[in-house]
Amino acid sequence: MEVIEIILKGIASLFLQPVFYLAILFVIFAGYNRVKWERKSFSVRIYSPFMELKNFFTLGLLVAFFISVILFFAGFSVMMTWIVIFNVVTILALLTSMFRLTSTAITIGISSLIFLFFVIILIFNLDRYKINTYFTMIY
Repeated sequence: MEVIEIILKGIASLFLQPVFYLAILFVIFAGYNRVKWERKSFSVRIYSPFMELKNFFTLGLLVAFFISVILFFAGFSVMMTWIVIFNVVTILALLTSMFRLTSTAITIGISSLIFLFFVIILIFNLDRYKINTYFTMIY
């Protein structure tokens, strides 16, 4: 019963992510731009403007669901700080309209590097703080 509750909370948390809504808007925008380009180039629309949206929901979310289930049962967890960094990186990539930058490999890689950079800075600052307070306590 707890597993079902956690899975339902995970699905509900998808709708709390701002990147989800922004991605839907940009997928619709990309579909209309593709149709506009097709009509300019071929004088006819080849595919529906919602083809990208259909692929986004069928392929993208289906693959994401299976990966999430596998990672859940493997015991993998992600810190909220990393999720915030991932959202910021993805939103910046979407706002630049360079859809190649929104690749999973690029966004996860950049987010992880930024996260590790901040973790290293925090660790060094905390160690420095402990050393300074230790020396001030001695003297």
